[in-house]
Amino acid sequence: LEASSRASSRTDGRHELSRAAAHPGPRAVDPAAVQGEAGDAIAVVFFFALVVNLAFRPYFASPTAEVGQGVVSYDIAGIQRAWPLELPQQAAEDGPTSAHKTVLSDASVNVATGTTEDLPSLYEPAKGERGESVESEATLVGNSGESSPTEYARAVVSPGRRRKGPRNDGRLAYATTFQPGNAEALGAVLALSGQLNSTQPLLDLIVLVNDTGRLAARERAQLEGARNVDLVDVASVYDLLFLNTTVPLEFQRLKRGLYSYARFRETFEGRLRLLLWLLWDRDVIAYVNPKTTFSSDEERAGFGSLFGACPSNATLCAPGLYQPRCEATGNLGQAAAPDQDLFNPRVMVLRPDALAAKALLEVVEAARMSENTEILSTEANVLLTGLSGSSWRQLPPCYSDLVPANTTAADAWPMASPVAREVFEGTVKIVQGSDGDAANAALNLTSAANRLYSELRGFGYGTFTGRVLNSTRFTSHWDRYAVLREELRSGWDYVAWMDSDAMVKDLGVDLRQAISAAGEGADIIIGADWESRPKDVRPFPPVNTGMMVWRNTNWTLDFLDGFLDLELDYCKKCAESHCKRIVFHDQGCVDEYIMKRERDIQDHVQLFPVGVLQRKIGDGLKIDKKLTPRFNSNYTFVVHAAGLAEKEKVLRKELAPILGSGSLALNASMG
Repeated sequence: LEASSRASSRTDGRHELSRAAAHPGPRAVDPAAVQGEAGDAIAVVFFFALVVNLAFRPYFASPTAEVGQGVVSYDIAGIQRAWPLELPQQAAEDGPTSAHKTVLSDASVNVATGTTEDLPSLYEPAKGERGESVESEATLVGNSGESSPTEYARAVVSPGRRRKGPRNDGRLAYATTFQPGNAEALGAVLALSGQLNSTQPLLDLIVLVNDTGRLAARERAQLEGARNVDLVDVASVYDLLFLNTTVPLEFQRLKRGLYSYARFRETFEGRLRLLLWLLWDRDVIAYVNPKTTFSSDEERAGFGSLFGACPSNATLCAPGLYQPRCEATGNLGQAAAPDQDLFNPRVMVLRPDALAAKALLEVVEAARMSENTEILSTEANVLLTGLSGSSWRQLPPCYSDLVPANTTAADAWPMASPVAREVFEGTVKIVQGSDGDAANAALNLTSAANRLYSELRGFGYGTFTGRVLNSTRFTSHWDRYAVLREELRSGWDYVAWMDSDAMVKDLGVDLRQAISAAGEGADIIIGADWESRPKDVRPFPPVNTGMMVWRNTNWTLDFLDGFLDLELDYCKKCAESHCKRIVFHDQGCVDEYIMKRERDIQDHVQLFPVGVLQRKIGDGLKIDKKLTPRFNSNYTFVVHAAGLAEKEKVLRKELAPILGSGSLALNASMG
């Protein structure tokens, strides 16, 4: 009765029960009437209790229910917390309807916990009291943000959506992600599964997807046909956390802010790797991107070295964001030096941990609640912001690496190859341009360093001088976007822009590492600015367009078309002379897109801290004090002479050591 009452009275704030009818305003009191009403109320309560007791006794009588030949536990209170039933006023007065009883009774039997491999009946379609499916019976209104109870029953209660769970006693597993509808990605996941299938003992490969229900029949058949694949989607992790009687206490404490399935789905769809920290039924998980291959030399003995590389006091082990190359000795114990502020999430060895999960959820919530920081809610930014300050440890370089396409292992690692390596298949080009004597002089210096860097990395490189766009409509700052668009249209996968007074300082850094860290969802990769402004003037954190990387996608090309068409009224003034709020040009217009969330730009931009892409020359690794430390880093990849006096002199001084180290590196690479 208590549980049913909770289910009937819970509200999500959008379908508030009308209390006016049940509690009318002050009126004259008739003692006889009061006594009569009290008797009626007692009778109603007694009748209601009797009905509920008879209807629900089979399901509340004990904490277990028999299913076929197996016995499974259930948490009916957890179901009600997860799905607060919001009833119309009449239903609240009359008690649960048959539809309520159908959903609750079916859920109490079918939402199982623990291993389900010997409970084949759990994978049969959910049935109601009369044999109908839960979908046809669930016709209630309002439930904590769900579009319909039918959707909830299908997404969470239906046992056909449950994951298999751990298959080995050690509870170790590999993990990767998959986006349905991509044949190439499916091939990569199956190839990864095939590599792991040849190992002993057999370890699961957790394949994270947004929704297993969106898998095509062929995709599902192939993935389930791989004997080591454990398909895990957002709904199944919700089930694991909320509808399970054995959830550890520290994970139970996460439920308060997530009990609505709509909120849970909003938090994790598109940020699938965050789910890994909630899989409390695993001990250690080694995540790798789908296109990862393993070295047969190091992993022949059982693919165990990645798990052994992470100490027990670390919640996460991963490569540094700009990982150095594996040394020729091939020593797996090679130290990861120097220490880096950020990690690269392409490889992560982690222990599911409630505190780490809480830190990630706080980043998502802060971005959700703030006016101008939604740009920080991308999956990579949540991971880097939420975990980089925690007890993460660097994996030594010989545990993983990122290599260009068409590079043989013998070329990349003459003496040894890393345990796990990922092929970067995209092409990259760096572009610079200038207009005017001062900018031309700066470009003449910086292009020497940037051309050398491009040769070392196998990137394309190009420059232009003079105007590209109509000078009566646009200042010269806007020319870069026309050139970026043309380069992307010509077929480059990634095009990086660098201002005429910016140049690569650290030739040992591979830009592809930052691109891989940003992930496939990032269409624009940009760095935070080192100077702040009030939030009504610029977004927080602000961005700097002096260096940025653009990915070749339909969204990117459409964005550039709209940007150059000056589709935002605010940007017209920015193009003619300078913006209204600040003396900026193109950068002020990009600010406007972010502050107004135009074209859903916050979902397509990866914002890195200062230094990951560029920083101001001579800043001493410091930024504006008004910006929090998380928008800074200890990297100095590209140096930018923005706003400096005697710019040519400063650049010339910076250039000499760069060219010296670059010549040595180039000579070494040429044998």
